[in-house]
Amino acid sequence: MVPPKIIILQKKQDGTAEVDVMVAVREARRRGVAQEALSILMRYAKAELGVKKFRAKIMTKNDSSLRLFEKKMGFVHEKNVECFNEVWLVKRT
Repeated sequence: MVPPKIIILQKKQDGTAEVDVMVAVREARRRGVAQEALSILMRYAKAELGVKKFRAKIMTKNDSSLRLFEKKMGFVHEKNVECFNEVWLVKRT
């Protein structure tokens, strides 16, 4: 199994943490690796770090990531940031 790159940026005072995931090896994509890793990491961040809300900033044309976060991980649209061509999604714990 090829490990994904996962980043949780520093938790802010309001309990929000940014989360990002990338599976760099093309052959390892679309196999549930990113979803499983995000699920584990988010459970840990909630239980051990007190994270209350997760935010993902995704490029507007990255349909695969948008599908992962919205359809599989339960994130919802927060806002569009047009100057960066990003969609911000959030999930409250």
